[in-house]
Amino acid sequence: MASYVFGLMSGIWEVILIRAAILTATAACLLAVPACSGDDAAGPPATSTPSDRGTGTSEPAPADRGGGQCPVGEYEVTKIAGKAGADVNGVPIVATSGGGLELALTEAGTWTLTGDGASVTLKAANISVTGTVDGSAEGSYAKAGNDYVFKQEKASGKVTLDQPVVGVSSIPMADVGPALAPGGTATLTCSEGGLRIASESVTLDLTRTGGPTGGAPTTPTGSGGGASGGTLTIADSAQTRTIDCAGRAVAINGSSNTLTFTGSCATVTVNGSKNEVTLEQVTEIGVNGSLNIITWSGGDPKVSDNGTGNKITQG
Repeated sequence: MASYVFGLMSGIWEVILIRAAILTATAACLLAVPACSGDDAAGPPATSTPSDRGTGTSEPAPADRGGGQCPVGEYEVTKIAGKAGADVNGVPIVATSGGGLELALTEAGTWTLTGDGASVTLKAANISVTGTVDGSAEGSYAKAGNDYVFKQEKASGKVTLDQPVVGVSSIPMADVGPALAPGGTATLTCSEGGLRIASESVTLDLTRTGGPTGGAPTTPTGSGGGASGGTLTIADSAQTRTIDCAGRAVAINGSSNTLTFTGSCATVTVNGSKNEVTLEQVTEIGVNGSLNIITWSGGDPKVSDNGTGNKITQG
């Protein structure tokens, strides 16, 4: 009987030791074992599909791709859904949640993702770990057909893990940045006061915190609203801006804006309502909205008012 009990206890301890070894090896996959992988580890980069962006009558419109106000601006990241991003020591890492990061998109086609104590959750090989971001990543973005292409170019700082994994307590932003920032081809969807970026690496839901200083970045060729020619579309509302028209046509689709256009504008079309628009030089003015105040100082524009309650005068 004693030998039977001893053999039974030995078998139980053997099972316990095997399970402990498996758990230790899995934890090592997060940062230290390049060959490990799991069933839920990030696979090849996924492209955005309509199902990624949701359906329904409240679906916001895609970002303007003709030099409009969106997506340029400053935003706070409210939600992160990783797809395929960073690769640390051969182990794919994706961000599964997070908030408090700040993303700035400039008219010059650059972006900066900044974390000052922002919290994120990273996942690799079925293991999730929470960390604090103290650093930034920077890169460029540009139009590519109907979408945009994002590229990370440099980073600084680190993500400090709340609990060390296999002796590692932090990850450089240069390594983990691709799991947090947009990468590859991305579809941009604007809403009033917000923006969604569905890229190959991650999908970000953003809330606008600062107004833009100009239109969306455009390709060097085409009518996308570059230095001259093309159309500049104002899609947002409740903005105060001064913009160099630079020979472009202007379409104002937002409402309750205060807009001053310097230089020479081609055709200015106002489709929104309750906008105050001041024009230095304009060729043609067309108003389809209501309760707008449009004043021009130079030129002899052709004026058409198809709305109601508008005031269009030379000042």
